[in-house]
Amino acid sequence: GNILDVALVVLGICSDIAMLATDTELEGGGAWKVIRLLRVLRTLRILRTVKSVREFQKMLYALMSSTRTLLCSLLILGFVMYFFAVLLCQAVAEFAVDQGEISP
Repeated sequence: GNILDVALVVLGICSDIAMLATDTELEGGGAWKVIRLLRVLRTLRILRTVKSVREFQKMLYALMSSTRTLLCSLLILGFVMYFFAVLLCQAVAEFAVDQGEISP
């Protein structure tokens, strides 16, 4: 666990130093790809730890179960905004025609 973290930090520092020394990105060597993959695995390990927290699971479940309702609400809000935008455009166009700024 902690050994993997230490190894990844040391290898990350080494890769940063190598990039600074050569002033370029390291060309896709296999070892560097493995280091990047190990970093991703480290992130996934954090997610596994988060899964064990019961309160976080409850919050995630609440968010997932309310997604449909949220999307429907956003759709209705979009229709209302569109309706008032059309009304405003019509009112501005009529005002401009009445003022003689544009022809009908």
